Amino acid sequence: MNNNNGVQSSVRVTKLSDAAGKAEFEFTLEAYLNVQAIHNADTGRAVVRLKEHETVAQTVHL
Repeated sequence: MNNNNGVQSSVRVTKLSDAAGKAEFEFTLEAYLNVQAIHNADTGRAVVRLKEHETVAQTVHL
């Protein structure tokens, strides 16, 4: 929880991707999220900006 505005500031969501390597998530608030994808010993990281009323796609390279 952010002490300045009372907004949750730490989110952890885990999902398995589908056969195409895609996973979809829904969030209600705008935010910047650190994204991490793991496959076997490979890890990829990215930052995604969520915007209200918009669909955002982010590719994470492993």
